[in-house]
Amino acid sequence: METANVISVVALAISIVSGIATWRLSRQQNSLTQASVELERVREADRIKSSQRARLIASVVKEVENWTKTHVRQPRTDYFLRIANEGAAEARNVRLLLDQKPAEEHPFIVKGDDPVTHLGPGAAAMLILAVTFGSARTIAVELSWQDDSGEMGRWGSQLKI
Repeated sequence: METANVISVVALAISIVSGIATWRLSRQQNSLTQASVELERVREADRIKSSQRARLIASVVKEVENWTKTHVRQPRTDYFLRIANEGAAEARNVRLLLDQKPAEEHPFIVKGDDPVTHLGPGAAAMLILAVTFGSARTIAVELSWQDDSGEMGRWGSQLKI
């Protein structure tokens, strides 16, 4: 066999190996591209769903004021339950439970306060808490609501008064 034929056979073999390697890399690249597109699709769906979610949280707010009664300064402490919507969507059909009771039935809630039924994005509501010296120093708060995401929102925590 002549040298030129050997070189041709070797070049053909290298060409075949190179073609197979290129084909395999192309398949891997296509697979990675499809995975990347799928990941981006999931991220976009999550971003859209997140923009349709409300995110309610509650906290106890303590305000201390000095007030005078017969010209003697006395501190006065007021407690509020603050419910805030930190999400991007409106919370509807808000339900508030305190110590596993509807808020209207809990002794801390001042009778006659309108219940919080909906909160827009960035909005907050303050409920006066009727805390006395014999009251418990913690309260279990549970919030549930509906929003545009189609899922029921829930939040709960034990709050210190």
